[in-house]
Amino acid sequence: ADGARAQPTPPEPMGCLSRGALRDLLYRRTAEPARRTGAEVPRQGRRGEPPPPAPCAAPSPEAPPMAEKTGLGEIVKVLDAAQSQRSVVEILKAAQVGAEVLLSAYTYDRMEVTNELLEAKKRGAKVMAWFDERATLRGSTRDQSSEVSRLVEGGVMVRLARGRPLGPEYASVGRETYGDLKGILHAKSVIAGRWLVCGSTNWTTSSRGNHEMGLLIRLTAGGARDVKVWFEKMDKTAKDATAAMLDDAMRLRSRSPSAIRSRSWTRG
Repeated sequence: ADGARAQPTPPEPMGCLSRGALRDLLYRRTAEPARRTGAEVPRQGRRGEPPPPAPCAAPSPEAPPMAEKTGLGEIVKVLDAAQSQRSVVEILKAAQVGAEVLLSAYTYDRMEVTNELLEAKKRGAKVMAWFDERATLRGSTRDQSSEVSRLVEGGVMVRLARGRPLGPEYASVGRETYGDLKGILHAKSVIAGRWLVCGSTNWTTSSRGNHEMGLLIRLTAGGARDVKVWFEKMDKTAKDATAAMLDDAMRLRSRSPSAIRSRSWTRG
């Protein structure tokens, strides 16, 4: 109405196809093979139909690339607590001679997991287990030290781990700490061959009442190596679990259950 000239349509970004060109390209890719095989040729899209998604949208620089077959692996299932524990039992049952079986735990008391770790070792699997030191020796999970003791007696290599010093982390945000404050081993994971179960679920009965999330992952060869590297780094803060220290822990629990209620992340 004001006589202003209509603004021209801005050009498509360099390297992109116009909607019409894209529609023609898609049509040719489906029509030519169909004509050669005698199949029905699909019709081109008509006006008013939603256009196909533009193929030229640049990925966000913050977005990671899509996982390739050479990446960590394939997420097979999202698991709740009970499913996580059942999946651990199943992948341990499948571990045969020569398979590497690695477990990490914060709190622990599931007898069937202990049983399957011991059975896997009898079949010739290479079994190792890491547990949080304080939770195992002075934590509040009643049967943890006795179940860990069963693994030691069965010839499984068991290590007790602690986290790294927390002083530098608190200092970096302007907070003071007192004493030798260290973190904990809080990872809950089991790898058996090319299978990995990991997530928030502790290998305990009480964890079954929680809202937990775990993942069942089929690992690639590279993914299995990456997981083992994580275990190697974690092992740098670990020491061997001995029958004597586990016996002491069981005696402490039997004498005074209230004396072991302190949380594992407290000082020491």
